[in-house]
Amino acid sequence: MPPSDPDYARIQALYAKARELKAKEDAAAAIKKEASRPPTAAEKRDAICAADFRRQWRWTSLFFAWLFLVNAAGIYFFTKGFLLTRLVLEEHSVCGEPPRGYTQDPDRPGCWHPRSFEKAVVVIVDALRYDFTVPVNGTEEQPALACHNALPFLYETAVKEPHNAFLLPFIADPPTTTLQRLKGLTTGTLPTFIDAGSNFAGTAIEEDNLLAQLKQAGKRIAHLGDDTWTALFPGYFEEGVSRAYDSFNVWDLHTVDNGVVEHALPLLKPKAAGAAVGKEDWDVLIAHFLGVDHAGHRYGPDHPAMTAKLAQMDDVLRDIVAALDDDTLLVVMGDHGMDAKGDHGGESDDEVQAALWMYSRRGIFGRTAPETLLPPPSAKDARAVNQIDLVPTLALLLGLPIPFNNLGRPIEEAFAGRKGNDWANLAGVSAMAAAGVERYQEAYFKARGIEEGNAGTRALWGGAQTALEQSVGGEKGKYKKAYELLTAYQRETLDICRGLWARFDVTSMVQGLAILAASLVVLLLFARNAGTDSPVMSPELEQAELQLEKNGVDVPVNADADGMDSEPDDFTTSVVKGAFIGILAGASLGVTASSMSPEPSTVNDTILGATACSLLAALISALGSPLPYRAPYPTTPWSFLALLLPALPAIGFGANSFTIWEDQILLFLLTTLGLIFLFASLSLPSPERTLGITQAILFTVLTWLASLSKLCREEQMPFCRSTYYASATSSTSAPWQLALPYLTTLLLPSVLKSYLLPSRNYRGPAPLFLNTLRAGLLACALFWTLDAADDAAWFPSLPVGLLKTARVAIAQVVLGIGFVAGPVAYAYSSPCVSITRAATQGPSATAAPAAAGSRMTVTVLGYANAQGKADGRLCAGAVRVADPRVGGTGRCAEAARVAGFVGGAGADGGVLLLQDWAPGYAG
Repeated sequence: MPPSDPDYARIQALYAKARELKAKEDAAAAIKKEASRPPTAAEKRDAICAADFRRQWRWTSLFFAWLFLVNAAGIYFFTKGFLLTRLVLEEHSVCGEPPRGYTQDPDRPGCWHPRSFEKAVVVIVDALRYDFTVPVNGTEEQPALACHNALPFLYETAVKEPHNAFLLPFIADPPTTTLQRLKGLTTGTLPTFIDAGSNFAGTAIEEDNLLAQLKQAGKRIAHLGDDTWTALFPGYFEEGVSRAYDSFNVWDLHTVDNGVVEHALPLLKPKAAGAAVGKEDWDVLIAHFLGVDHAGHRYGPDHPAMTAKLAQMDDVLRDIVAALDDDTLLVVMGDHGMDAKGDHGGESDDEVQAALWMYSRRGIFGRTAPETLLPPPSAKDARAVNQIDLVPTLALLLGLPIPFNNLGRPIEEAFAGRKGNDWANLAGVSAMAAAGVERYQEAYFKARGIEEGNAGTRALWGGAQTALEQSVGGEKGKYKKAYELLTAYQRETLDICRGLWARFDVTSMVQGLAILAASLVVLLLFARNAGTDSPVMSPELEQAELQLEKNGVDVPVNADADGMDSEPDDFTTSVVKGAFIGILAGASLGVTASSMSPEPSTVNDTILGATACSLLAALISALGSPLPYRAPYPTTPWSFLALLLPALPAIGFGANSFTIWEDQILLFLLTTLGLIFLFASLSLPSPERTLGITQAILFTVLTWLASLSKLCREEQMPFCRSTYYASATSSTSAPWQLALPYLTTLLLPSVLKSYLLPSRNYRGPAPLFLNTLRAGLLACALFWTLDAADDAAWFPSLPVGLLKTARVAIAQVVLGIGFVAGPVAYAYSSPCVSITRAATQGPSATAAPAAAGSRMTVTVLGYANAQGKADGRLCAGAVRVADPRVGGTGRCAEAARVAGFVGGAGADGGVLLLQDWAPGYAG
């Protein structure tokens, strides 16, 4: 017990303070001594390696930045030639400036043609395919689908009242997206990938169109339904009358359609006392129904939901017709069709074959031949009309100018008269439309700098003009001849424009492909040679130096870490320097060449020159490097196979037949690969031979198992049968398919675990990842079960929307796990390995205890395939978001097949022993 004397406490405090000062002085002295100590050979070597790494990292970063720019340039030139463009002209048709002479009749007002109707109702039934509207008599071999005979009103009216209505196939020009179709239906032009114009501010249509002509004429336009119209034509529609509905964020088939019906029928009736709206509030009413399209996407055309939706449209159209007056024209049409799965893009005939039905109470329509009295039985009939033909037809019937960019021609039935022999009227409207097409072509070719037309079209146009002049006041036969010549001219002109806007810029495409190919060669050279020429980073040299130091030999290190920049250029440095010199030289050449060209394009020429010269300089630098060089081509059978197998499918896309049968070709190649693995395994030693044969057979069997789930292309029929959906004409899951995700939930994590255990990788975070995967798979199975229950109304007593809310919540959780939590955990979790430490005795029995305990053995279990198992965890997210058709057979097969390769390390190969490690370093 220390004395309580105050002097003792004071002395104790002074001692503590002195000891603290002494510790600080000792630490400062140690730091000073350490700083003055010359670096050891190991420290010098580490500093040199760090400096060399920093230098190589800088040059490698510059290389990949340059490669990114080169690839961007290659893609730019390729897409410039591949993505077709159409120049949008700013000219607009004017009522007082018709393309040909026209004398207005004071008793029949109208701009370029006497007006036939004061008002129009345009009904768009999205995805109304033509065969939905005509009778279909099924056979035993080909029975009628659920979508057939559910909308009989259009056909029945056209048959019973041919002067009041006609029904025709309405052929769309691909692509058949709704936005592109609405552009064609209002402007009369053909779609391209990119419509190049002066206004890039948004998606609004700025070129001349039907709605612009209506507004210019003072007409009031009301719109109901798909909000795509409001995006294309902002400010065109009457406020307080129009109602736009979201066309994408829709959970069911009826929200949009019921809203359109609710507001459309009151607008067709006279405004009653106290009513907010009536038919006095609009001149043109556009109603766009979306339910048929949504039913097709969700269920396919052969589903009871499609029958119900078409039946609803039948009732709605009957109500609309009953409410029409004599001065109102009714147009019902589909903007596109759908394929057997309910999709549409424009690839197949079913996707472009829509229906057009026009109705008038006054009965002004006619047929020019008795055999055309009935609607065509199929959309392949010669009487099919192009969708762009609606533009001049509506414009002339409403007494409006035809939009300037129009390429369509008037529909014959609308202008032939009740008796079908009004050839003078047909010739007149065709001449007006043809003159507009001639005017548009002249302006377009002038703006593009293209030679105008060709001899064939000029001869047709001249012949039509002559026939028109001869037919004035003459016989009907002369008008008929003029009409036929004008029709032939418009068909020929339309074909020319289709060819013009479907003509690829081959030169630009070749430039882009050449740039991408050359950049690939540079990348291959880089992958084979970069990083192989640095002696300070050589593992063999480092191992030799460590062994010499361990044996007590002093290893001199003459290199200076600060003098790394004075080292000779390595492969990467040479390539990057050459590339950037080439950029400067090529840009100068491009600017010079552009200034000397008769059609200069400074930006394109500069980019092309800089890219080409930089690639050339990089290749010269790479091939001319004095450093050791390794060729990029394969030198072993396995490397040759690794190059050949991916190259064959890529080359196959150059032939249409190989593209159509891509699935079978890929199956053949994968099966061939499995057989090669099998025969190669026969030459391995016994343990590896058994494993190799097993994995090769398993790979081949699982490949064939995965191929059982297929979705056939239309061109593969009748040699292919789809198994991806419940049937060939449905896009829903069969009941038995709903069991597959639950089977996957039980089996897949267990299969993966069976591959982790032999290689000793079922350690660390691996159990947590597999349990999370199982939970995610179970959630996916529940999602698709709820989806099927909602589609088939298994639980009609549940509140409306409950199942939708539940499945959306499940989907959000699964996506969060798969694409947010999963990658984050992958990035920050430890490897699937286990590390154990065991103390060892000193090298001899007489060693001191301290020396004997100063060493240990570190055992790493699962080291051999640690990276493969980590990458497998990263891929687990994609497994959680497949639908039940993929989630069953295909998903199990694919996951097990991949696991067979990433899990191929044997038990012995998964152990790493690190002996004679100092405890401080090992910890």
